[in-house]
Order: sequence, then structure tokens, then C-alpha cells
Amino acid sequence: SPGSDGGGKFTFSKTYTIWVKVTTNDERADPISEATVTLVGAGDANSGKTLDNGSAKITGIKPILDANINEAYMTLTVKATGFEDYTDTKAVSVIRLG
Repeated sequence: SPGSDGGGKFTFSKTYTIWVKVTTNDERADPISEATVTLVGAGDANSGKTLDNGSAKITGIKPILDANINEAYMTLTVKATGFEDYTDTKAVSVIRLG
């Protein structure tokens, strides 16, 4: 079960895997391979590389919420050679239930 570390922080009891699909921002939506995809926030960070189909698997995400914080966001950043960097500051919502 989820728990507190004694300092008022809430640590989720399991780790999560997040899949991200990266494509061009046009009508073709071609997949972008070899892009670096990073998630940062809610007390954690990790990254992955996109495959030929544009998908990236980010594993080992285990959010932590500070005391009296019930919701946080993780920022997604995508960097690929030949493309503009992309950032979404609210890509993933982390919510404490209960």
C-alpha cells in the first residue's frame, strides 16, 4: 500500500511504465525514431528513446507527493535531431486518491 516516509511525503507503492508516441506535427504524422523522451516531476525522472515506430517506453516512474499536495504534473520533453524540441508541462497528471 502507499505510504508516508515519515516526513509527510507520500510515495506511491509501485512503479509505473509510460508509453509515448512521437510523430511529426503534420497531416502525415510520420513516426520519429531515435528521439529522446524525458519525464520529470512529482519527485521522479526518467527517459527513453523512440523506436522506429515512434514509440518510447519510460519505465520505473515512482511518484512522490509532498505533504498536503494531492496532485502534481510531470513535464514531457522530446528532443530529436532535425526537429524542434517539444515540451508539455502537464503531460502526465499524478493524483493522490483517498
